[in-house]
Amino acid sequence: MTSQGVDSSKTSGHEYTLYFCSEENIISLSRKISKSYRSKTSSFIVKDILQNQLAVSPKKLVLSNIEETIGRYDIIIPYMNPLHAISWITSRSISASSKSSGATFMFYESTEGYYFKSLESLCYKPTKAKYSYKAKNTYDPEEKPIDEIRDVRSEEHTSELQSHSFISYA
Repeated sequence: MTSQGVDSSKTSGHEYTLYFCSEENIISLSRKISKSYRSKTSSFIVKDILQNQLAVSPKKLVLSNIEETIGRYDIIIPYMNPLHAISWITSRSISASSKSSGATFMFYESTEGYYFKSLESLCYKPTKAKYSYKAKNTYDPEEKPIDEIRDVRSEEHTSELQSHSFISYA
């Protein structure tokens, strides 16, 4: 957690930035995989890593959230941490769905669990929410304040976990 002071003459309060990560991220940073897969699909390998290397609970790993892929590959994972290995495999995956024609896959975690999906299949899903990004202090009575994006930042920072990950190399 970092704290950034706010000028009290302009507003009352402080701004805090909280950084979170999942239990699986901690496990992934402390493990390395050296494993070969013969004649396996990308989706099989992702499921295997999630289940056997990261021990993701069945509650967070709903198999219907792992989209099937085409192509059987002989893959050697050369001493990578599990989430890095999944990211590497994701970039080489092609959907088995007849609705998908591309090879762009996403691996992500939401509050509902882990997902391994093609961008095309995500585009066919209904919209869950709409957000608007606009200038500060503008008021629209039709919009709820929670649907408003007030600030967008992209930060390059080293997390505490990553800064201590050298321990796993020792």
